[in-house]
Amino acid sequence: MSGISRSRACVALLAVALAACTSLVPRPLAPDVALDSVTAMTIGAQGAMARVRLLVRNPNGYDLAADSLDYTLTIDGRRMSSGALARPVTLAANAVTPVDLDVLTNLEVLGNSLDRAARRGALPYEIDGEVVLGNGTRLPFRHHGEFNPLRNLLR
Repeated sequence: MSGISRSRACVALLAVALAACTSLVPRPLAPDVALDSVTAMTIGAQGAMARVRLLVRNPNGYDLAADSLDYTLTIDGRRMSSGALARPVTLAANAVTPVDLDVLTNLEVLGNSLDRAARRGALPYEIDGEVVLGNGTRLPFRHHGEFNPLRNLLR
């Protein structure tokens, strides 16, 4: 085998080895996203501006640089809001990061939720969406639980 052939063979072998290594990098685990609070900020003709606080738990042993977090929040079967991050956020390794999102919500939906909460207490909710990392990796999430919107008024 000539020197050029050996060089080409080494380059080809190196390329195959590097390709194999990239497939060994594990895909990050999706974060757990839960609703912490919804706080009305202002009420106007177009609806209520509310601050939605999400608690985002990163189960990975390393930080995740989230370029975006898109979500839809449904409370008691009614779509309350949807939104996205205003700017990137770092989700700390093995930790919970609070993420605040300002959203415009329908006054009728908000009023009905408060009325039902006053009569029944906690309401079922579901939040689903995806976190998009800086490298383009998409990590979908879905969480459901119970939420009492009146709790925020009593703080």
